[in-house]
Amino acid sequence: MAAEDRRILLLVDNAPSHKVPEEATPHVRVVKLPPNTTAAIQPMDQGVIATLKARVMDAQTEAIMQAHMHGEEDPHQIKLAQALQWCKQAWDDIPAETIKHC
Repeated sequence: MAAEDRRILLLVDNAPSHKVPEEATPHVRVVKLPPNTTAAIQPMDQGVIATLKARVMDAQTEAIMQAHMHGEEDPHQIKLAQALQWCKQAWDDIPAETIKHC
């Protein structure tokens, strides 16, 4: 980047995992978004991510109900593989139009 004299603007939200290093390079500028503005500023949160979360939650609710109906001891216990399968299915089910409108 320095050799090409390129400059980069990195926008991050206020998630605790987004730590900004003290010694940022001169070619990278990090700007934190204001708190509680993620949905307004990041349209993916409004469309794609909200749709994905809703579909995963629907799958989880259905699985808990089925487990409860079958008398499983802990219907709320979910295996990682199952959660990943729900995420994949939810992603595959998101209409292209939802993604286009973000």
